[in-house]
Amino acid sequence: MKSTIKLFFITIILLFFNKISNAQIEEHYHSFWAIIAIPVIVDHQEAYQPNKGDKKEKHIPDKPIYISFHIKVEDMNVNENNFSGISIEKSAGHDDIKTFHGEVSEDKQMIKYIEITRDYILYSIPDRKRAYIENKTTVSIRIEDIPVSLGQYKYKYGLSKITSVKYKEEYTIKRYGGTKTHTDSFVKVDEEKINKYSSCISMGFKPGNVKISNKINKKVAVIVQHNKNKDEWGGIMKGIGALMISDFMKIPDLMVLERMNIKELKGEIDLSQSGLVNPETVVRGDRMMTPDIEVIVTQENRIPAEMDLMFESFTVRTKIRIVETGQIIDANLVLNINMKKMKLFWEDWSEYIRKVVSFTKNFLYE
Repeated sequence: MKSTIKLFFITIILLFFNKISNAQIEEHYHSFWAIIAIPVIVDHQEAYQPNKGDKKEKHIPDKPIYISFHIKVEDMNVNENNFSGISIEKSAGHDDIKTFHGEVSEDKQMIKYIEITRDYILYSIPDRKRAYIENKTTVSIRIEDIPVSLGQYKYKYGLSKITSVKYKEEYTIKRYGGTKTHTDSFVKVDEEKINKYSSCISMGFKPGNVKISNKINKKVAVIVQHNKNKDEWGGIMKGIGALMISDFMKIPDLMVLERMNIKELKGEIDLSQSGLVNPETVVRGDRMMTPDIEVIVTQENRIPAEMDLMFESFTVRTKIRIVETGQIIDANLVLNINMKKMKLFWEDWSEYIRKVVSFTKNFLYE
């Protein structure tokens, strides 16, 4: 009798967990959480510059650390087996932007892949006009083949794969005696610390209160703003805009509007409405489609400032504008270009464009 009762309860428990695991990514499941703890080796460089005296430096080329943080989102986007979301935490002292997107297998028993990014900035004091950046951390991680385990998805040694990691932390702290800095740059995953007891990532889905449509029906426009400078750099900025448009055009059911040549088009409309052209060839401005979302790519901080001199460095910042409300979202989507380090120029651009498009996806759902 005891064996029968025990078997009955075991069956109920297994059915319960099977129901949970198969319920993942259903229409009413819009809450997501994840805990990340990946052991890595970084190239650690630190320095202390006293107000008086010589600079002291230290270099550890193989320092072991953990990339650790968590994500919790109540209103992720769901499109069949694909999911994505964003967490934006802004306070007087810090900005913390996390994004994720991934795909669940057809039988819901495996996360085929998930890509996670984090951009974290800590300011020295709440007054940002007088503050300096004390900590700046950027993270990009891709993990594949994460199976279900007791109602959640967990990294499994020998099956799951960490296929891509990018990590950099820049730290500066000023004291009365001097300034201390350190930089940690990713070298490799610390494979020796990963075993069958490791939990590099665990995640799950829960019912959410927000009902999100899984059909994109938006119009997006990419607008490039750059300083008046040499034609070759204006052309490169337009080229970056064109690459961004190309990535947006890969998203099904998304309408991408032409705004790269908006000045020329406006000029044609103004000329048409001046009465100086044949009425049959008039360009009507009222037929221009209005985007739902504008992706505004701006070139900032040109160094040197003289227009006749070649660039040394500049900054690109991308903001999202919700046209209906006028709300502008600045999520620190920033890329710093140093012309003295051209080796990774296009690789950096490619990663930056991917991050911008991934971030924008979170505003393409109703």
